[in-house]
Amino acid sequence: MKHPLAVTAALATVLTLAAPGPVAASPDGPRAGAPAAQWMPLTDLIATLEGRGYTVLEAEREDGRYWEVRMQDASGMVVEAYLDPATGAPLATRDREDD
Repeated sequence: MKHPLAVTAALATVLTLAAPGPVAASPDGPRAGAPAAQWMPLTDLIATLEGRGYTVLEAEREDGRYWEVRMQDASGMVVEAYLDPATGAPLATRDREDD
């Protein structure tokens, strides 16, 4: 069972993960299904996250709509983030069908 403080800390970490600019949104959700040509290459995404002090444990394209990344921060906390496919910025929301 997760401690509420740990969950809050993980959420704060994910929300501050990628500060460069606002998340692009559309009526269909945040960059839902960006064309493959606009996706940030996985190597670039990993390099960006590692440059911010994370160790990427797992990263995959999720349903062709966003990057799903599990990573560990410098203190050893494992966090999961859903990132914009083109910019790597954290998504504020996910589509309900993802749950």
